Amino acid sequence: MFQVVEGYLKVNGVHQNGSATLIAIYIPGNCLGENALIARRRYNHSATALVDSRVSALAARDFWDLYHLYPQIPEAVCRKLSGLISRQMGIREANATLSLGQRIAAMFDNFAEHCPGPARPDGAAIAFPFTQWDIAALFDVSRQSVHREIAKLKTLGVLEKRGGVWVIADRRKLSSLIGARM
Repeated sequence: MFQVVEGYLKVNGVHQNGSATLIAIYIPGNCLGENALIARRRYNHSATALVDSRVSALAARDFWDLYHLYPQIPEAVCRKLSGLISRQMGIREANATLSLGQRIAAMFDNFAEHCPGPARPDGAAIAFPFTQWDIAALFDVSRQSVHREIAKLKTLGVLEKRGGVWVIADRRKLSSLIGARM
């Protein structure tokens, strides 16, 4: 099992054709790999550091010793798995009910809340590099579709990319777009 101590990790699944699909971004404090341990299967995803990162590792034997010794651990794993299932249901609902632009706006709003970069006077910066290709893979759409929606957000004065960093210039307006038709 691994835990992100500093930085951000991107976890991808790889399709048979070699293309990658973004599964999750892990922030400091997040753990990964425990599901594979519990299911007694190989860890079949690849994790890539998005910025300079530090990750701690816990050997499988130590994980199981702690898992059986402390009831808080199985409870925490159960909460995490329940949260993952709830988020997956929310993603399915969003895919069915929100436009691509609204889903992209929600993604940036979520990043601003959970993955803030250094404080900036001109808006909320995202703390890690994330490309339009990454967004397209996340939402299983073309990069051109993502580019079109990003252009709309830029035109509305909500989102900018400065020096390779995404900056949310108006978070309140961005949040309002999630519920509005774009």
